[in-house]
Amino acid sequence: TDDAESSARRDAREAEEERRLEVARETAREEARQEAARAAEERRLEVAREEARRETIARADAVISVTDMSLATIRRRYPEQPDTKFHRIANGYDPAAFTGFKARENDSRKLVVTHMGTAYLNSSPRYYAAALNSLPESVRNNIVTRFVGRVEDAEKQFLSEVKSDIQLLGFMPQNKALGYLEDTDYLLLTMTDKISMPGKAYEYLATGKPILAIAAADSEVGNFIRQTGAGYCADPGNIEEIRAMILNAVERKQQGLSSPAPAASTVEQYARPHL
Repeated sequence: TDDAESSARRDAREAEEERRLEVARETAREEARQEAARAAEERRLEVAREEARRETIARADAVISVTDMSLATIRRRYPEQPDTKFHRIANGYDPAAFTGFKARENDSRKLVVTHMGTAYLNSSPRYYAAALNSLPESVRNNIVTRFVGRVEDAEKQFLSEVKSDIQLLGFMPQNKALGYLEDTDYLLLTMTDKISMPGKAYEYLATGKPILAIAAADSEVGNFIRQTGAGYCADPGNIEEIRAMILNAVERKQQGLSSPAPAASTVEQYARPHL
């Protein structure tokens, strides 16, 4: 009798475990069916979106992009369209915003670097921060870095670890923000997305102040710095390169040497009335 009861309990446990496993299997099958349905719906929507894009491109008299790389990407997507339909017009800068702008030397013995605009993932200060921390203390103590604009919370942690003077000035009206650019020694620009060109790059150009760019050499920003002669560029993946760029800026400041600056004609061609 005891053996029979034990066997019955074991059979019941096994049956219960099998029911549990079957419920789990059915749940997994249902989740797989739902995922397949979502994937199929996404494919259908992407086909519909691409058809809409293709029809829009076909009907358009002109297709305009703000960077050469993004324009090339769009052009490759629609090879059946004529080349004459595709154009690049840079964002440029508004000369009216710089009517009262007066660039001047910074009287401080310290090097002043200013970043204007939002600091987020693609424009992260982490690369600059890492390079700054790698410098000797005597050098770090002679650098002031100002962030004018919003710094996303995820990026603030990198700045909180910097052993140098970091000033988070927050968001402010453009005319007040430009005031911080008047007396800066260098302007900081970071962009890790190769085909993107931050609008502030053109505003930086309009100031005539040299730019410390952290971007790939073959990116839109890298090409911009090289073509305009507006400053220096170091790869975000190469901390030593960024470090050397900062050291060069410090040394030039200490020796009273001027840095690269774009020709007035180069600056003028990016003024919006001329684009």
